[in-house]
Amino acid sequence: KEKALVPKMDWIKTARLNRPKMLVTNQPSEVVVNWKENDSNVSQWILHSRYNDHWETQFLDAKTNYKALPKQKNGAHLNAVALKAVDRVGNESDYIAERIK
Repeated sequence: KEKALVPKMDWIKTARLNRPKMLVTNQPSEVVVNWKENDSNVSQWILHSRYNDHWETQFLDAKTNYKALPKQKNGAHLNAVALKAVDRVGNESDYIAERIK
C-alpha cells in the first residue's frame, strides 16, 4: 500500500547524481520548499519532513520542483526538511537538509 523505491541496480553503471539545490521559504501557515534539478537523469524526488520526532516521506515525480508543507500537523511542528534525487536504476544523490525555525 505504501510507495517504495526500486532496489538499487549496482550492475548498471550510471553517472552519479548531483545533490539538488533547495530553497525553503517560511510562510505564515506553511513552509514552501523549492528545488532545482541539477541533473537530467532524475526520475523522482524523495522529500522528508520531520514533525517533532516523526519523519514523513513523500515520493515525487521528476517534474515536481516545489512542495508546500503545513507548519503544524496533528499538533506537531515542522522542524526539518530533507531532499534527495533518485534516478531510474535506484541510485540516490546526497541529501540536502534544512532545519525549520
